[in-house]
Amino acid sequence: MALQLLKIPGVEPEHETAVRIRALAFVSGEETTSEVLSKLAEWSKSEPSDHKKIINAMKIAALTKRGLPISEKHVTKCGNSAYGDVYEFRANAGKPRVMFFYLEPNLIVCTNTFWKTNARENQDNAFKKCSQVRNLCLQNQSLTLT
Repeated sequence: MALQLLKIPGVEPEHETAVRIRALAFVSGEETTSEVLSKLAEWSKSEPSDHKKIINAMKIAALTKRGLPISEKHVTKCGNSAYGDVYEFRANAGKPRVMFFYLEPNLIVCTNTFWKTNARENQDNAFKKCSQVRNLCLQNQSLTLT
């Protein structure tokens, strides 16, 4: 299985002045799957307002150099230090989340998604999954960037 980084529809090169944002995909034979791209496509139809807010948060992050503050209504860092430097894009006042990490100072890798409920355990599991994928990516030096 290979890992590939794919462009996210709605986040255009002109938005990526400081940071590039890509969705992680798993490639096995002829099949390429990306949880993030699948969920974003689903949300664009079922939750268009929240989808627009998530894409807007990504655009704001793409315009902001790493280390500079981004409003917590758009991006939140995981509070559990055991998971390392993993974050979530948030639909301000909405429920969808996209988990991510910085692979390089100027590259964000979106790994998985989460639908916010009142259960903190589900959010913790989403951050944990992002952390596990981050560790896999750091060990795998053969990521293909598109």
